Amino acid sequence: INDYTTLTFEVRMRRTGCSGCVNVLAIRGNPVLDSVGWWATEYTFDYTNTGLFSVWKDNNGSYTALKNWTSTSAISQGGWNTLKVTASGSTLRFYINGTLVWSGTDSAYASGRVGIGMYRNTTSTSNKLYVDWAQLTTSVAAPETNALEIIPEDQVEVPGGNHNMAP
Repeated sequence: INDYTTLTFEVRMRRTGCSGCVNVLAIRGNPVLDSVGWWATEYTFDYTNTGLFSVWKDNNGSYTALKNWTSTSAISQGGWNTLKVTASGSTLRFYINGTLVWSGTDSAYASGRVGIGMYRNTTSTSNKLYVDWAQLTTSVAAPETNALEIIPEDQVEVPGGNHNMAP
C-alpha cells in the first residue's frame, strides 16, 4: 500500500438510499480512523443525489470546507456519476462527469492514500454505494493546448450542512 503525491483518481459510482448523505472520494489520506470513523487526515470530494458537492479537509475530527456545499447540473441525481480529482503540489482540481466544478490550492497534506466512502445516517434505509470502476494514476495530464476549463455559471453555494450531510 502506497502513499501518493501527484495523482489522478477517478471513480464511477451511484448511490441509493439517503439522497442528502455524502458519497466520497478521498485523497492524500491517512487511513487510521478518527473518533467518528473517518480517516484521520484526508481531502474529500463529496457529492449527494440532491445535486450538491463540496470539498473538505479533515484533520482528526476537525473538518474545514475548502468549497462549501454547491449545486451543480453536472451531477446525475440518482444516476451514475464519474468523479475525478487531480492533485499536483498544492493544486487540487475536482470534476464531475467531465465538468470541472472547483479548483483550489491547499498544502496541508502533501501525500497519502486514496479511498471511496459513503455516509449513512441513522434514519435512512436501502443505502448502497455501487462502484462500477476506479482508476488511479500517479500523474496529472497537462491541459490540452488551447483548452480552457471553465467552472459552470449555474453553480450556487447552498448554506448549511456538514461533512456528512448536505443542507
